[in-house]
Amino acid sequence: MFTKFVNIGIMYYLCAMTQRIPTHPGDVVKEEIESRGISQKKFAELLSVPYTQLNEILNGKRPVSSDFALMVEAALGFIYSKLCLAKTDMRLSAYRTAH
Repeated sequence: MFTKFVNIGIMYYLCAMTQRIPTHPGDVVKEEIESRGISQKKFAELLSVPYTQLNEILNGKRPVSSDFALMVEAALGFIYSKLCLAKTDMRLSAYRTAH
């Protein structure tokens, strides 16, 4: 198995050529709000988005837009780049599967 460290800004990510299923950005947000004890309903109100939309994102049924990622960053102080990396990983995996 081929592995290497990739320097992205000041963070290092271990990249491996594996057949793993990439993490949906919504999973990252869901884990974060759960760890902070924030309900989905309360978080939807905080972001001023419909609860159903937030729930679909958190359950991987809806993609994460850049606008949504920025709203999450503003609400939680969460690092926007983490969501972007997860989103890119999902797209690359879909592309590899299709080709």
